[in-house]
Amino acid sequence: MNYGAYLPLAGFNQFGPNQRIDRRFDNLNVRFEHRFSSAWSGRLSLQQYRKAFTDHRWTSSLSFVPETRRLNSHEPAYQTQDIDTSAVQADLLGRFRTGATSHALLLAADFTRDKYVNEQWQLPTATRDALPNAQRFIDPFNPDWTTIDYALVNRKTSWTTRDLDYRGLTGSYRLYAWGDRLVGLAGLRYEQVSSEVENPLSTTNHGRGSEHSLGHSVGLNYRIAGDALLAYANYSTSFDTSTTVDQGVNRVQKATRGKGPEGGFKGMLLDERFG
Repeated sequence: MNYGAYLPLAGFNQFGPNQRIDRRFDNLNVRFEHRFSSAWSGRLSLQQYRKAFTDHRWTSSLSFVPETRRLNSHEPAYQTQDIDTSAVQADLLGRFRTGATSHALLLAADFTRDKYVNEQWQLPTATRDALPNAQRFIDPFNPDWTTIDYALVNRKTSWTTRDLDYRGLTGSYRLYAWGDRLVGLAGLRYEQVSSEVENPLSTTNHGRGSEHSLGHSVGLNYRIAGDALLAYANYSTSFDTSTTVDQGVNRVQKATRGKGPEGGFKGMLLDERFG
């Protein structure tokens, strides 16, 4: 296949040598643990983090005109993206025995608040049209990488905000019997998510939604011959939230729900050379 004049464009970097990306990540984690008795212990975890991203660059349409050997659009752009998240989780863990059987019971509650803001700017139309042709319609084989004062890049072209609140309650139980040859597990989780997506520059891309789910999981593992051969079976449900707005009804689209059974055998043989 012959791409002719387009083939040399494969090595062209439309952003140029003056692109500047700044990323920052600030994170704080605090955890408190306390043992109430020989069987019961508790833990409280707190997390706060912030991700900040800025990008100064030139964008191109990459639509090449062979007659002029230029791209038909090339202009500076500026983007910021900030994510602020706060989370808290409290766990209560119990470990105890009844005869030869061991038990573990976990009760947990968690809450997360996530705020996301993405903004993008370009040059005002008149300022962009006044750029020299060597910059605005760049020659990819002899590019003009003249820098620009990014204070002039002040026409906001995109603005998206997203607020998410997650709440969850979890109960999980495990059983170990017959010298840990049999392991049983069961779990129950309630989740509730509220989301709000806004685009102040758009009349349609706005939406709110709130959903909840009660999911569960059950399973058994049995060591037939230690780690050499193990039989297992489990069944679980899932709840995957969405932040995409259905503009027909101005609501965040429904979450994806799933269920999954699984069963079989697994093991390690020949001194763990075969699995």
